[in-house]
Amino acid sequence: MNLTIFRIFEFYRQDASYTTEISLPTEKPFVLVRIGGRCQHVRDMDVTEVFVHWDDSDLFNGDHVGGLHPDDMGGSRNHELHFCHYSSAASSVIVG
Repeated sequence: MNLTIFRIFEFYRQDASYTTEISLPTEKPFVLVRIGGRCQHVRDMDVTEVFVHWDDSDLFNGDHVGGLHPDDMGGSRNHELHFCHYSSAASSVIVG
C-alpha cells in the first residue's frame, strides 16, 4: 500500500487586495490554494501558478461545490484545481 500524507492549509485574505503583500516564512517553498483567480502576493517570494487536472465520472456522480473553495476551472464534468507555488528568489525548487 502506497500512502501519501500531506497537509493543506488554506489562506484567504479578505481584509485587503491580493496585491497587498503579506509576510510568510521564506526558508522553504510552499503552496497556497488559488481563490478568486489570483495568487496572493507574498513578500520576498516568487510565485508560479500550477494546476492539477483530472477526468471525473460524467454520469451520476455527486459532485458539487459550496462555500469557500479553491479555483476549479475544469467545468461541470472534470476538475482542474489551481494553486500558487511560492519559492524564494534564490531558490527555484518545485515542491513535490
